[in-house]
Amino acid sequence: FTGYETDSPPSLFTDLLDPVSTPTTILEVLDIISHTVQRCDNLRSKTSISAVSLAMYQTFTLIEHLFTAPWFPLPKPFLATLEVDSSCIWQAAQVTIEEQRKGLNSLFQLSQHLLASSFSLPDSPTHRSSLIVIQATILSCFDALARVFPSGDASALT
Repeated sequence: FTGYETDSPPSLFTDLLDPVSTPTTILEVLDIISHTVQRCDNLRSKTSISAVSLAMYQTFTLIEHLFTAPWFPLPKPFLATLEVDSSCIWQAAQVTIEEQRKGLNSLFQLSQHLLASSFSLPDSPTHRSSLIVIQATILSCFDALARVFPSGDASALT
């Protein structure tokens, strides 16, 4: 899981700071997720010129921090009656088919980054348990976004 070939060395500095404000809409959440994928790609390209383990620890920790941050809105469970909980921005989401596809792809890419960085690091029970929790959180976000009926078109899964 090393960086892509480049014509010039990638920047050694990657912005790892949290967003300035708490997201209040699904589009803001998807933008943060997409931005995190870009930061993971930047960290991945860093592995071609720096210690691989440093970038892998940063990638794993960045994704872990995103999904465990107190400001990140987690999806609420769907009820058996399939009623939408309007207080959950994942269930009450209004997105287009393109936004839904982009969001699902970003969550998939974060999952790939998480697993690749995890397998590049030394194994420990703490690390494994963290991987399981974060991967389950990513999957719950993926499931919640996949259940959204986009405006004006069919679902990304149909």
